[in-house]
Amino acid sequence: MRHAADELDAMAGLPPLHEAAPPAPAFTPEFLDGPPPQDQLARVRQALSPHPMPIDEIARAAGLNSVQCQAVQMEL
Repeated sequence: MRHAADELDAMAGLPPLHEAAPPAPAFTPEFLDGPPPQDQLARVRQALSPHPMPIDEIARAAGLNSVQCQAVQMEL
């Protein structure tokens, strides 16, 4: 049977979790200096429903990724 001290000894040589994965790249929308393109606004408007929808479903219907869709919704 292993004890907590045995597990800690086994993990002593591992790097910390915050060093194990590279940082995620920051997202910068293409329209940072102005409003989103009109075609993206129109596609998101058409994809919206009077009923609650997950952001992924709206993005898929609009043909955008979820980050772009969220940025367009913030503009709306």
